[in-house]
Amino acid sequence: MIDSHPDNIYKHFFEVSEDPICVAGFDGYFKYINPVWSKLLGYTEEELLAKPFHFFIHPDDHAKSDEEISKLSTGQVTINFENRFVNKKGDVIYLQWSVTPKPKEDLMYCIARDITELKMAEMKLQESQKLYYSVISALSEGLVVQDKNDKILMANDSAPKILGLSMDQLLGKDSFDPRWQATREDGSPFRPEDHPSIITLRTGKPVDNTIMNVYSNDDDRTIISINSRPLTDDKGNVTRVVASFTDITERKKAIEELIKAKEKAEESDRLKTEFINNMSHEIRTPLNGILGFSEMLFNSEKTGDEQKQYIDIIHKSGNQLMHVIDEILEISELATKQVDVIKKEFCLNDLLMGLHSEYETKAEKNGTPLSVKKALSDEGSTLFSDEKKLRKILVKILENAIKFTSTGFIEIGYLEKNKELEIYVKDTGVGIREENQKSIFQRFSQEEKELSKNVGGLGLGLSIAMENTELLGGKLSVKSEKGKGATFFISIPKTTLN
Repeated sequence: MIDSHPDNIYKHFFEVSEDPICVAGFDGYFKYINPVWSKLLGYTEEELLAKPFHFFIHPDDHAKSDEEISKLSTGQVTINFENRFVNKKGDVIYLQWSVTPKPKEDLMYCIARDITELKMAEMKLQESQKLYYSVISALSEGLVVQDKNDKILMANDSAPKILGLSMDQLLGKDSFDPRWQATREDGSPFRPEDHPSIITLRTGKPVDNTIMNVYSNDDDRTIISINSRPLTDDKGNVTRVVASFTDITERKKAIEELIKAKEKAEESDRLKTEFINNMSHEIRTPLNGILGFSEMLFNSEKTGDEQKQYIDIIHKSGNQLMHVIDEILEISELATKQVDVIKKEFCLNDLLMGLHSEYETKAEKNGTPLSVKKALSDEGSTLFSDEKKLRKILVKILENAIKFTSTGFIEIGYLEKNKELEIYVKDTGVGIREENQKSIFQRFSQEEKELSKNVGGLGLGLSIAMENTELLGGKLSVKSEKGKGATFFISIPKTTLN
């Protein structure tokens, strides 16, 4: 039975308490300790009383412990002060203190609580959180947590980067902050109520793979794919939404490029098929003429004039066949990079006048007179380039002009323009639609297929002209309006002029 005297009650409490209790002096020594201290630190009572209590405090906590004792010496009570002790085995013990000082008695009345397990749990939690945040921060996809009002509470490092914003611009904002705009994948407006986070807040259901175009402050478009998930309380009410989004801009561009490449390949196959069919026709037509009229010439007893007519047809058919073969061979050489550029000095005026002499009669027969405009003297028009290739380029364009121009005129000339010499061939023919003004330079391409069938050709002329122009370091372009003729420009760097 416990003695009811207060001193005995306090002594009994002191002895049986499961918390470490002590009376310590401002001189740095324990005066009284309860049995828990020996159990806690592994030292005997005599060892604990014989050494200053700093001996048992973790060295890294000496300074803050001294600072706290200094406050106690002024009469200030300590509540929930924490420091570390080291037991006899070297293990760290975390203690939380409540201390009442008695400066006049030079004593401190202390009760501590062993919080080692709690601290270990906290450290593990902090370590887990640190690891969790490290993983979240390392994610390439953006991750945000939004409250029930759609305000962004937290974001990982990738989230603002993907959206082209700073973290400050993102936190505290909602899904449709006016700082950025969002549209659907097809460019149509995206309503706030259709946003995945808002749908999840409203319905409590997850939303997957919503594609959006997001435009940040600098108007750059980012295509993102968003997923949203609800976080609920014990009653199933949505309290938070976790939204993740991935930048799929490059992926979408790659898909678009693949689609374009597929379409281009299909178009190329179609053009090649048309080319083969057309080539068959282009070869068979003159070949039939050669064979047919040769046989007629051999088997008939025609007059001299009729024989001459047959021979003329055979001659023209032979030239036509040679032209087809030459184009096929040249496009093959260009495709396999087997063409050399041989530069030498020549007079551009002489080249143009030679072309005029060669094609003047043919153009006049077609009802479209051919004229030449020279911008420089013969000496001033001296070029250092590949004359044969430049002539070939102009021939291809001139032949096209004559082929597709039945009224008006054709003009060939040149101008000095900035740092370039710009040679042009202008006609008043059928013209070229704007949407076809790039494709006509592709191999096997023909803008007017029905008309081309009537006038002949493989659709290789402008492609050959383009590739030869590029070999000379120049550019070939066209300016045209459907039904109002076309002007082709061959731009050669002015440094080729003497």
